[in-house]
Amino acid sequence: MTQPAPVRLTVQLDRQSLARVLFISDVIELRPTVYQVRAAVRDVLSEHGVRGCRRRFMLAERDAYQLDEIEPKMRHRHVHAERLGWCLEQIDRAYRPRAPRPRKVEGKPLIEALQGEPLIDVLTGSDA
Repeated sequence: MTQPAPVRLTVQLDRQSLARVLFISDVIELRPTVYQVRAAVRDVLSEHGVRGCRRRFMLAERDAYQLDEIEPKMRHRHVHAERLGWCLEQIDRAYRPRAPRPRKVEGKPLIEALQGEPLIDVLTGSDA
């Protein structure tokens, strides 16, 4: 019996959602490479799914607020916000949109090609 081909799933998330996924990952390096950021996001999404990542982030956010009430000097919310900002920077760096490739078009402009030709004949294709 042959095995079915593996299924490839594509999920499109906005930068805020990707940053939240990176937030709950184990990336702890100060300046991870683009490959490490993408691999961390891919691994966390494959392990927990989109809903699981959202739930884990919301729990981490809730914990930060609750710990801030218990230990106000530790500023857990502030640290949480700083880490989320750092995650946004890493996501922007890792998933930067590609620059459009310049296209070189050869030929002369349409107005030069039509110069001297009767416009009606050119549009209808009739030779009068």
